[in-house]
Amino acid sequence: MPKASPAAATPELMTQAAYARYRGVERQSVQKWKDQNKLVLVKVEGAAKPRVDVAKTDALLGAMQSPLKAQSAPAPASETAETSEIRDDITDRIKTSRALKESADARMSNLKYQRHAGALVPRVEVRGVGPAAAALLHQSMDRRRIDLAKKLEGRTLHEILTTLKNDDAGLLMQYAEALRDFDDIANPKEALRQSA
Repeated sequence: MPKASPAAATPELMTQAAYARYRGVERQSVQKWKDQNKLVLVKVEGAAKPRVDVAKTDALLGAMQSPLKAQSAPAPASETAETSEIRDDITDRIKTSRALKESADARMSNLKYQRHAGALVPRVEVRGVGPAAAALLHQSMDRRRIDLAKKLEGRTLHEILTTLKNDDAGLLMQYAEALRDFDDIANPKEALRQSA
């Protein structure tokens, strides 16, 4: 059982709650002692409940304590350098953990803000758009070979170069349009603002 903490002016009588604080135990422990008749209670005139006689109860609890327990109880050790290092290490780990959590919370808040502001789109919403743009470009390149073969047959070198230049410009325009479509999907708020 815990020893009573020394106090300069300990009152003779206390409530059970005050006695629990005095002994440094939970109120349930004091209730258990009461049920086991280990508390010396005194009726006080004008008080609804009896009070604990501190001196007599301390003596009774001390007498009931096992002598072996009293001898084997370790004396309160002063803090050694090793325990101080362990305590400091634990404190540092707690601080680091808190800082990491705060940093993660800040990043998550920033992502939520960017999503709400329309600057960030979830991957699910744009999945497949990039491959679709690449497929469109691939189809255009395949068609280009066939179309150019027909257009360039029997032409002069100058006409071939002019046709290739114009065809390249047309292909780039198609690809730019596909990328704009991709951008409209990725940034729906911006697309609405431009169309208005």
